Amino acid sequence: MTLPTADLNALLLQASQEVLLVLQGDALTIAAANPGASELLGYPLEQLLGQPIGELECALSDMFFWDDMRQRDVAVDVESALRCVDGSVLQVSKTVRRISQEPLVYTWRATPLSSQNRIEEDLSKMGSRLRATLEATADGVLLLDQEGNIINMNQQFSDMWQLPQDMLERHDDAAILAHLQTQCLRGEPVAGEASQARVDAKGGEGTETVYLRDSRVIECAVRTATDANEVIGRVYSYRDVTQRHRHQQELIAARDAAKLAAAAKGDFLAMMSHEIRTPMNGVLGVADILARTELNPVQANYLRVIQSSGQTLLSILNDILDFSKIEAGKLQLEATEFTLDTLLTDITELFRFRLRDDGPGFTCKADAGLPQTLSGDVVRVRQILFNLVGNAFKFTEHGQITVQVSRAPDDLAAPAKTVLLRFSVNDTGIGLTPEQAGRLFRSFEQADNTITRKYGGTGLGLAICKRLAEMMGGAIGVKSTAGQGSEFWFTVRMGVVDALPLAASANKALPDPNATPAPTPTELNPATRILLVEDNAVNRLVMTNMLQRLGLRCAGVAENGQQAVDAVDAANPPFDLVLMDSQMPVMDGLQATRILRQKGFKASIIGVSAGAMQEERQAALEAGASDYILKPVQFDALRAAILRAQISYKK
Repeated sequence: MTLPTADLNALLLQASQEVLLVLQGDALTIAAANPGASELLGYPLEQLLGQPIGELECALSDMFFWDDMRQRDVAVDVESALRCVDGSVLQVSKTVRRISQEPLVYTWRATPLSSQNRIEEDLSKMGSRLRATLEATADGVLLLDQEGNIINMNQQFSDMWQLPQDMLERHDDAAILAHLQTQCLRGEPVAGEASQARVDAKGGEGTETVYLRDSRVIECAVRTATDANEVIGRVYSYRDVTQRHRHQQELIAARDAAKLAAAAKGDFLAMMSHEIRTPMNGVLGVADILARTELNPVQANYLRVIQSSGQTLLSILNDILDFSKIEAGKLQLEATEFTLDTLLTDITELFRFRLRDDGPGFTCKADAGLPQTLSGDVVRVRQILFNLVGNAFKFTEHGQITVQVSRAPDDLAAPAKTVLLRFSVNDTGIGLTPEQAGRLFRSFEQADNTITRKYGGTGLGLAICKRLAEMMGGAIGVKSTAGQGSEFWFTVRMGVVDALPLAASANKALPDPNATPAPTPTELNPATRILLVEDNAVNRLVMTNMLQRLGLRCAGVAENGQQAVDAVDAANPPFDLVLMDSQMPVMDGLQATRILRQKGFKASIIGVSAGAMQEERQAALEAGASDYILKPVQFDALRAAILRAQISYKK
């Protein structure tokens, strides 16, 4: 018996394991459903009929599906998710077809996705995502298994290493790895067994920089992939760092150039110091000689101008050298013992020549109770005071200038055996506005541009004072009122050698600076045989005159180091002292000093040089000099050096 076609269709619908629905109307209500829909979703058939399809669909992709579907005339296959009666979700692949527009009717068929299909699909998606990730990265990526076979690579890797197309089509792993090596300028292993051995030696991962023959620079990073502590492969990442490398090389070249420039600047300053100090020794020395001759008032006034201008030029030169050494970090502080009384007496004597009948008075004093003997760089403290007092004289026409030393108020938590001293210089001069005071301690700046034109100066002195005070554990500042005067102050931390306090008389002004200083007794041995080594004729004249004023004379004169060596060899009786210039033709003073020491010359050799850098002083001492004095030679400095030499020679 043959069944009717309608019965056959019903049997097919009942046997189907798919969800078959007929949807109609704008509400997309379910007009018909097969038994498979009830079985798979768990809803009774009568409950399905009349429900909008939106009550069953729950995938995010379904939210806009039907808006899009109304615009289509073809069947659409998409993934969806259906909500079952027990609350679970059934993943399906659905096919929707519109079969009528008026009335609106759709057929809706869904097939459950099996676990295997889902796994395969997930794997496919993962592979696609991995490929997309590999292609999206800017690095070239190469994946090798444990045996060194290529698992994967991205296009960036192929382009970076310029892999031939035929090599890629043949999948020739050995040829590809060999091609990488041929591109390396130094033959570094960048992949494969040799590279793996280098990576293993570094603990499983590492980074190397590789230089290619075409001048590119590639950074190779390697990471070992493991599974349950078993190596399963390696991931190589290659990054083109050519631009970064070139930038680094440019920075290195700039740094080296800066170092060379700094060294050249130092050499230039040392040379200029020598070249300026040498004639300055002649100018100031001859001026000093001239001052001891009989002069009329006009001539004496002209001579004072020469001496003052020379000292100003020398001060500027010292400021430039100090600033250069501070900027280069080469300024070294020294620690010597000194007393406050002596320091303030020195400052008083230094400015005695600035006093005049119509000018300001000048006193220096210290509070009672301060330690008597201190330890620190008294030369730098004197330098700061000299600068501040000099400025006070420069800007004060009348009134009073006072130097006061006290214990700093904030010295409560002072380290043991130290004291924070506060030095103040008060004047009744032109004063400063707040804006002017704020610019004072900056390099190359003056309180006002007109200051430079009216009073002179480089704008370096106070900047150097600030750095020196800070190096000695203190600070510097100013209190001032325009038209009423100023107080410049600074603090420095000094070591305490003798804690006995200064007497109360220390609060009194020091001896009258207008008084004639007591004559210094002559303690030098006039029989000292001195060899003067100096190539400059003017400086020979100055030095000879200074020795004569000390009651000494030159037993010999040499114009270069070779003549000095010859003179010492030929001397009978031998010389007791050599005054040795540093820079001379034929043979310089350093070489001559070394030769004399090698020959066994035991007497004192005093280096006399225009080289003001610490390195030059140290070089002279290392060559064998017993002492070192700087040009322009100060009379007292020369006398003190010769006295030290005679005392040493007696020992």
